[in-house]
Amino acid sequence: MAQGYPFSDKEYLEILELTFEVAESIKGKVSADGRKPDSQYLALKLYTHAATAYWLYTGTKSTVPASTGGSFFVDFSSIAVLTRSALETYLSFFEVFVAPKTDDEFEFNYCLWHLSGQVIRENLIPIDPALHEDYKIAQEDIKVLRARLMATTVFQRLKPKAQKDVLKGKRKRDWLLVAKSAGFGSLEEYMLIIQDLFMLMDLLLGS
Repeated sequence: MAQGYPFSDKEYLEILELTFEVAESIKGKVSADGRKPDSQYLALKLYTHAATAYWLYTGTKSTVPASTGGSFFVDFSSIAVLTRSALETYLSFFEVFVAPKTDDEFEFNYCLWHLSGQVIRENLIPIDPALHEDYKIAQEDIKVLRARLMATTVFQRLKPKAQKDVLKGKRKRDWLLVAKSAGFGSLEEYMLIIQDLFMLMDLLLGS
């Protein structure tokens, strides 16, 4: 990576390797708590975002335009999107699997996380008959997740409007506060992470 930035290419790849090993180490593990193995999905997602961002940083060789033998470029916009997604994935992992102080809070965060991903399929009947069985399973999963959410003390303490939002799968939270809880430091430091991304772009352009 560009001179003056915290990580060299070698260091970044070592961290990437460790991230992959951690994600794979969780795969297939049996737990008394059936919710915990789902952490592997977020761990692997974090790895794929970080890995893809790195390979985009190394540059893309395109065959277009053919008239000049193609082109080579670094897609900084996509790197920015992936960096944000990687950060949000880490924070989701922290929010769901690390931050909860009670099992009730864990159950609430876990079910809401799943519901937010499933609710988009609600009443969306697929055209392909082969997908109808998956659709029925998804509808049942949504009902079960809502019932589990409603059974938590966290849900029951929410105001009616907030409860309606939760049952719609809306995960309303302040990313800055989640980041601070995850150990990123002050809210200002979290904002600097995004600013540093654009500084990195400038450094890369100048390298």
